[in-house]
Amino acid sequence: MTNEDGSKQEPGSDNSLVWKIAGGIVLGLMLWNLIQVWQYNRVMKAHNAAIERLFNPAEQRRLAAERFPQFEQARQENARKQEAQRVDRSRAVEATAIQPGQRCISGQRFERVVNGWEQVGSC
Repeated sequence: MTNEDGSKQEPGSDNSLVWKIAGGIVLGLMLWNLIQVWQYNRVMKAHNAAIERLFNPAEQRRLAAERFPQFEQARQENARKQEAQRVDRSRAVEATAIQPGQRCISGQRFERVVNGWEQVGSC
């Protein structure tokens, strides 16, 4: 075999073919790695979305209501009871509010009388 300049070349000494093969292998490995990273990211996004759905409080209540209907009914009943208790407490506070001419001193309610104060209960 002869080179372009006319000198003799031994068969199998063409290094450009070796570099082409090595470059092709490197490019193939890089492409393979790119595909694996893409698949990993796709799977992790789906996995994270599923986890976020499971840890979402609204989603947890929905799943619990589907699996255990009595749980949802008990939760609603408990909310109604708490609201009724809150209303009762606010009414009790309004009923025990200090009236004009009264004072609360150290947890004791006093009412103004003609010549001083008279204890009328606790506050």
